[in-house]
Order: sequence, then structure tokens, then C-alpha cells
Amino acid sequence: MRTLRLFTSLSVMLLMVFAAQTSIAQSKAQKKEIKAKLKYFKKEKAEVIGSSRSLEVLLEKHYAKLDAEGYEETIGVSENCPTTNLCIQHATNNAQVQYATLANSFLKGKMVSESGLDAARQEGAMDKFYAAYEKQISSNLSGILKQSFAVKTKDRFEIYFLIDEDGAARARRQALERAVEESRANQEWANSASNFINQSPDSSLTE
Repeated sequence: MRTLRLFTSLSVMLLMVFAAQTSIAQSKAQKKEIKAKLKYFKKEKAEVIGSSRSLEVLLEKHYAKLDAEGYEETIGVSENCPTTNLCIQHATNNAQVQYATLANSFLKGKMVSESGLDAARQEGAMDKFYAAYEKQISSNLSGILKQSFAVKTKDRFEIYFLIDEDGAARARRQALERAVEESRANQEWANSASNFINQSPDSSLTE
């Protein structure tokens, strides 16, 4: 019994040490990312839009949320727009398109590499499906994007968005259902595609 308690205590201590080391590594990586971003913003002479907080504080909050589970990032950009409102609108649309393109490319890659279906034979027939899927995701993101912060330079406007992973997965599932209906994709293909919908396209880039 005493041996079991000793083993349990040692296991807990090891887990605490591992968690602390992981936290320190994440903190160092986060500081490195923030430093790189601040250097970029300084070079571009960027100024914060819509907040009185400094870029460093905004970046710290932004990356802290990204490091916590449950969020993805997408960045919207607009250039040479005449007013701030138009810049926000264009950058938001751009962020939706960027994420939809990423999710579509991820699904295509998975279907080719892991589905086991004859991708070459299906390629032409599925062009309509992929186009519909990407369009639907972009539309579905309109209520899911959460603005983290915005900056502008001389001729460029950038908005950094956070996307709730559960909401993004729901948007992808709904987009898949609509795309299957619109393109009349065969059931085998639809079932295979559904296996990858819950996987985050953002995290796949770092695997």
C-alpha cells in the first residue's frame, strides 16, 4: 500500500514537472511570435484601429487565446480602400474567403491521400462539389468570426480574427451537406468527406 502511494505521488510530481516545462516552452514560443509580429508592425508603421491598447498588449491577449484550446486564427486583409468601414468590410470578407479556401484545400488533400477513392476518376465530377463547399463555408462564417484586433499601414488594413473551433466545425458540416445537395455528389464520396470535416484545417498545417 505504501509503495502504491509512493508511486502515485511520484507520478503526480512528474506530471506537474512536465506541465511546467510545457508551459515554459509555450511561453517562449509565444514571446518569439509576438516579437516577430511587433518587428513586422514597426517596419510597416502600423497603427491600432478601434482600441486604445498597445499592439504588444493586443498581441499577448490574442496569442494567449490561440494557445488555449478552442480557437483558430484567420487574418483578413484589404488594400487601398477609401474609408475605414469599407476596409473592415473588405477585410472581413477576405478572412472568410481565406478560411474557406484553406478548409477546401485541406478536404481535397485528405480525399486524395486518405479516402481510398479513385481521386483521378472523380476529379472532374467533384469540381462542382468543391466549389459549392468553399462557397458555403465562406457564407457560414459570417456569424462566427470574432475580431481580435485591427491595424492599418499606409495602404493596407489587417484584421486578426479568432474562430471558435466548434463553430467552425459546425460551419464545415453544414457546408458539406449543402455542397452534397447542390453537386449531387455520390453517397460514397459524401461519406468519405464527412470523416474529415471535424478536423481543423489550421492545425493540419503544423502536423
